[in-house]
Amino acid sequence: MYVYKYVDTFFFTDQKLSFDLPEIDDLEYPSLEIFIALSQLVTFHNNLDEISAQKLFKIFLEEPGGADNIIKTYGSLKNLIGEGTKQGHLLEGIKTGNIGKTEKWFAQHLLTTWYTGIYYAEGQEPVRLLHEDALVWKPLKGLLPIPFVENIDFGLWAKHPRDLA
Repeated sequence: MYVYKYVDTFFFTDQKLSFDLPEIDDLEYPSLEIFIALSQLVTFHNNLDEISAQKLFKIFLEEPGGADNIIKTYGSLKNLIGEGTKQGHLLEGIKTGNIGKTEKWFAQHLLTTWYTGIYYAEGQEPVRLLHEDALVWKPLKGLLPIPFVENIDFGLWAKHPRDLA
């Protein structure tokens, strides 16, 4: 299997990100590997938790058109990379590139789920899939307790914050 390697600079740091982008083997049913690669492109994280990815993959496959959305969005982003975003950033390419409305919506839907850990679908109650593994908590690790996961001592909120400098 040919794997396309894409390297980009994260949009607000000098951190280099490298993604291995596998070829789509099955046009009707995406693999977990394709879902993880899509998730990496959408979130700009190349070290996503595989157990979390499995949870998200399962629920996204169950939604109407889920498999098709995964395949088409991944294919669109991969093609976008191949069409010249090497000169700019992937995020800029997504904003200005030739990617369909459904693919943009699905990428945002996937991004929201990875960051919040909550799966939102029209006509359904929200489902919490990730707790401490939701990406929103990564930059806050050690600064804020994760609700319902990390506890703080009673009254700690009244004390001055520690000096982080």
